[in-house]
Amino acid sequence: MRSGACVVALFGMLCIAAGCREDDKNADPAPLTIVTDIDFTTERGTFRVKRGSQELGCSGGTFVTRHLGQDEWSTLQMVSTCTEGERSGSFFIRIKNLHLWNFQSGTGDFAGVRGKGKGKLTAGGNAGPNRTGPYLTGTVRYS
Repeated sequence: MRSGACVVALFGMLCIAAGCREDDKNADPAPLTIVTDIDFTTERGTFRVKRGSQELGCSGGTFVTRHLGQDEWSTLQMVSTCTEGERSGSFFIRIKNLHLWNFQSGTGDFAGVRGKGKGKLTAGGNAGPNRTGPYLTGTVRYS
């Protein structure tokens, strides 16, 4: 019995150090939609969380993309920094072939972020010919 209490206490200390919150533990995945606006000349942009901002703890911010695959667009990493919302820090999203994505990791309050989904490339509309971005739908939760 004593070792079980130690495990629970250790988990609690690790969770506090990692920025977890009591309501994050064992939470069911929540729907998430992220819409981005990227300038392909700089590979930087902004994002808005259209659905799931309360569960993610972020409603918007900035990001930069990194190419991870052999082909320029086969695998991207979106390094995102939350600038609007109750949580602070960054999270890393891996986008494969612009169709599948998943959270890789997070820093600060985003440590423990998990989720995945599908993506599509959207046209920039009035933003100009060099602006467009991934439209990501899926789920988010914290572990």
